[in-house]
Amino acid sequence: MPCHLPFPYPDELLYSVIARYLIHIGAKSAYYTGREIFGRATKAQVDIPSSLDVVSERTWPIWGMSGKEIVNRLTLFPYYARFMPSERVEECLKAILHYNGRGVHFRLGVSSQRIKVPRFLRFCKTCRKSDLSKYGETYWRRSHQLAGVLVCPEHGDLLIDTQVPLRPRGFSSYVDATLGSGDSVSMGEGGVCETDFTNELKIAKRCQEILLGHMGRWYIENTSVAYRQAAIERGFVEGATSLSQPKLESAFVSFYGEHLLSRLGCTVRLAGKSNWIRDIFRAYPRTYHPVEHALVQVFLEGFALDPSKRRSFGFGPWKCPNPYSNHKKRFPIANPKIYIGRNGSLVASAKCSCGFNFTFLRTSDTDPHLPIVNRTFGLGPTWETEAEHLKKEGLPIEAIARKMGIDRETLRNLLNRKSATYHVSGEQIDEWRREWTKLRERVPNRSRALARKAKEVLYQKLRRNDREWLFAQAKSRTSKPPCKGRVDWTSRDDEWSRLLKAAAQKIKGAVPLRRLTPSSISVEAGLKSTTLANLDRLLKCRLALAECSESLEDYQERRLQAAAMKIREMDMPMNSWRLRRLASLEGKRLSARLSSVLQKLVTDSGN
Repeated sequence: MPCHLPFPYPDELLYSVIARYLIHIGAKSAYYTGREIFGRATKAQVDIPSSLDVVSERTWPIWGMSGKEIVNRLTLFPYYARFMPSERVEECLKAILHYNGRGVHFRLGVSSQRIKVPRFLRFCKTCRKSDLSKYGETYWRRSHQLAGVLVCPEHGDLLIDTQVPLRPRGFSSYVDATLGSGDSVSMGEGGVCETDFTNELKIAKRCQEILLGHMGRWYIENTSVAYRQAAIERGFVEGATSLSQPKLESAFVSFYGEHLLSRLGCTVRLAGKSNWIRDIFRAYPRTYHPVEHALVQVFLEGFALDPSKRRSFGFGPWKCPNPYSNHKKRFPIANPKIYIGRNGSLVASAKCSCGFNFTFLRTSDTDPHLPIVNRTFGLGPTWETEAEHLKKEGLPIEAIARKMGIDRETLRNLLNRKSATYHVSGEQIDEWRREWTKLRERVPNRSRALARKAKEVLYQKLRRNDREWLFAQAKSRTSKPPCKGRVDWTSRDDEWSRLLKAAAQKIKGAVPLRRLTPSSISVEAGLKSTTLANLDRLLKCRLALAECSESLEDYQERRLQAAAMKIREMDMPMNSWRLRRLASLEGKRLSARLSSVLQKLVTDSGN
């Protein structure tokens, strides 16, 4: 059934569109209108609504937008999903397109413990005035409701809090922006210094760019590597190329100030063992809030590049630029030596296992993992093999040199097997292999380290000429007896099951009444975090919790029994209304079982 919702304004929330629609049609309740739009009864969602494929189907004649387009244009999903792993984004997108979106807020980090979402919907005074003159009404903008945004990205005005909650609880909690923005609560903190205001505006604009996907150079998969490289290029280093974390963190706190970081929920403890700014530069396997990304990006862009620290070849790993070698590993060059060249720029010196020895200053424009060779110091056996192959095909020396991109003198050295300093015959390498194998048989546990100490010269020969074979052999590890379990789960199961049963009896006799649940029983026994996490090992505890726990209906029946006993003790006439009130069940619809219990208690008191 088509829904004739008004066409969305720029940067408008779907929640705002529905709220305007309800005002336009003069609806008394949004419950049935919401069912027509979403295909089911659903609570009002401001930031990330669900069932959007149904919304697309029912608004297609007017909007012509697919479910994904509605997600990207009318919700806050793109903001929170921008830096998330692609697999998680796809799962969350599927949940809000086809299902009820349960768990999406948690998986996207919207419910962050550090960075809180705004409590109320917000608006910009200048935007509202412009909307009223242009459209005759105003609307809720997406960019004004982003966590971390304190000012309007367009005008720089402090955002004004309304009395409309960002997390509505009811099915009909749609509030039109024209009406909801009439009574403002506050206009933020006054007396903001010029530096804080400038940073707040930059952060707001960057958060808006993250929402829209306009992030420029930061739109890459591994942001931590990009942040680390950008920090080094801006001089936050110790030595030649190592990132200085203390220098970086101190500059970060000075750049924003502790007051602004505290308001955003991104406080940095310089003296602590760990903090989020340290972790985001270390490429830890975790995700970070979009506000944290915005803070790092604005901070790095606030410092000029240091030409002497510019690392134009990235942080690797890299491919081998040898055109005549096929490697099993896609990126065989991982740890080149970095030094400062004569002109002050950084130079990487690498020696691949194929024998190709070279330096590079940058990588390819089309492939950031492919080094552009600056100088070569050894071409390796693969070049010799290729030169011999071309010579056997009958090509003249000049043609071979031109095809391989080398001069004639280098080609002659290749053909005379003088290009590789460490080149030896295959028979010699086989002999070294046999000697190394016998040596490892003699040392304890076939240890490579002990074999190297016994004959360092042989190890270095193989390392230079047969590196792949040498390191392809698995390291021998000293066999250790299996560790005995530190926990006797059998005795613990017996002890804890007794504690759980005793705690259940204590809760059952407590006043006021408390419901017997696995969580409440474990808490009473002092075993919450350990018991529930190890129930697969604690059979008796699991059975004890199953026996002692009660359903909601059992708990309500126990409340009725307690209320009846109290009425008898007070020698008062018993009726259904008084029983339900004392049992705190007044106004609730009772099941058939509870209704029969209630009727029996009243009847027994009459007899």
